[in-house]
Amino acid sequence: MDQDSKHLSSQDEQKGKANTPNDKSIAIIVEAAAKEYARQTETYDKIYQRSSFALAACGIFMAVMARFINTNTVLNALKSIFVIGVLDRTFFLGTGFLMLLISMMMFLWLLRGKRMEALGIELVENLDVENRGEIESYKWLKNGYIKAIKSIKIKSSVKQKQYNRALNVLLISLVLFAISFLVQEV
Repeated sequence: MDQDSKHLSSQDEQKGKANTPNDKSIAIIVEAAAKEYARQTETYDKIYQRSSFALAACGIFMAVMARFINTNTVLNALKSIFVIGVLDRTFFLGTGFLMLLISMMMFLWLLRGKRMEALGIELVENLDVENRGEIESYKWLKNGYIKAIKSIKIKSSVKQKQYNRALNVLLISLVLFAISFLVQEV
């Protein structure tokens, strides 16, 4: 019996040693996941900040453009689109204005509700840590972070593509507006 107790204590001792590196590695993974989660949410938030800034710039640009445009200009631009070979100042000015409106709508679309996976306190409260082991809790937290990170990456990628498209439309609008002044001078 004495040998059995020695055998059990050596097994317990080995089990304790085996769990220690695992505990540390899971804790390191959870810490890295938390940092990545923070980085991904920051990236997601930056898209909103840049969209807000771009929308404000569009508003300023629209105020400047409005000095040179009226409803007849926009209507004449739409008419000139259907007449082949008519590329006058009205066409460029009106089309630039319409492109500006489109880019503003695209930026507004980007600013609608933030929907992203979050690792909120409610989830941690539901974990019932008191009844779980440390390793199990770490694994649950690691899996929660990984799930949230994947979701945020996908949504950030989609938002970034939408932002790039809206920015391209805005740049086209600026170019058309500049061309309208060049055509006027010629």
